Amino acid sequence: MRSGLIAYFMLTLFKPFSLIRQTFIFSAIFLCGMIFLSWWDSELVDRNGHGLGNPIWNTKNPASMQP
Repeated sequence: MRSGLIAYFMLTLFKPFSLIRQTFIFSAIFLCGMIFLSWWDSELVDRNGHGLGNPIWNTKNPASMQP
């Protein structure tokens, strides 16, 4: 992430930044953010039984979150 921000900054310093490039960079960042949020809110577990995500639960009444 840090390297990407540095590269973005350098690109804007040395040559004009086209709208198409901005759109592609925004789309890539948006896609990465959506993937992160979907993993964070997942109920997947690894082979040790630990959760990969942190699902948004009603901690006071967890039964209310079941379908």
